Amino acid sequence: MKKLLLCLLFILFFTSNISAQETGKIEGHVLDMKNEPMSKVKVYLDRSNVSVETDEKGYFVFEQVPAGKHMIIYERTGWVFPESLVLVKSSSDGKPLEVNGDLKWWAYISVYNIYMVIILLTVVGCFLILVEYYVMPVPTKVLGPMGIIAGVASIAIAVTKTAEAYLSVSFVLITVTSLTLCLKMGQGHSKKAQIEHEKKKEAIELKEAEKKDQFKDMIGKEGVAITDFNLVGKAEIDKKIYEGKSRTEFIKKGQKICILEVAGNMLVVEKGSYSKYT
Repeated sequence: MKKLLLCLLFILFFTSNISAQETGKIEGHVLDMKNEPMSKVKVYLDRSNVSVETDEKGYFVFEQVPAGKHMIIYERTGWVFPESLVLVKSSSDGKPLEVNGDLKWWAYISVYNIYMVIILLTVVGCFLILVEYYVMPVPTKVLGPMGIIAGVASIAIAVTKTAEAYLSVSFVLITVTSLTLCLKMGQGHSKKAQIEHEKKKEAIELKEAEKKDQFKDMIGKEGVAITDFNLVGKAEIDKKIYEGKSRTEFIKKGQKICILEVAGNMLVVEKGSYSKYT
């Protein structure tokens, strides 16, 4: 009985020793195109459900891997990796793997879309600001703020979504500089346009005032209607043609008229002599 137990113990020890000698370890690092570590990459052993995930240093390891050939497969959304064929020898861990991944074509587009969105928001912001000050007759106080909001959104995306620090800083500087220039140019143009508008307005008001004063001197003068006055018509007074309106009655062409008053820039006339109405 003792001999049988000793034989069984020997067999178990021998089997476990062989089993221990026939396993190994597979480890490695996953890097991107710039040889930077890639975290959260799923690493599968032999297309099975056995998988591990790379850490922040891109490192992964499979322990107690049976001796023999094994296929290592790597997965991460938007990336493509070469598969690794590994030979695990008994009592040997082997050389650590090093695998470089590359972005898939649609992932490249996705990455560069961020840059396009940043640029587009900056352009739209500048465009809205310029339209506010250069196109609109009077600043709406709507398009300009919308342009500033677009610029702020561009900066926020550049800061939070751009991986490379130098690109983030570059985009922020470009956006801030562009918006500042557009605002200064727009405000300068707006002030200039406002001054010109005020000058034109003053000139028109002065001209109207002079015309009104000139017409006041014509009150009491008499002339002849050269068109029918159906509310509005034309008359010849002191050998000059004037436009006016009748106060109450219809006046036929050729009838004598007189100027009774001035309403704005319009002469108010009636048929007959001025003495008839004084």
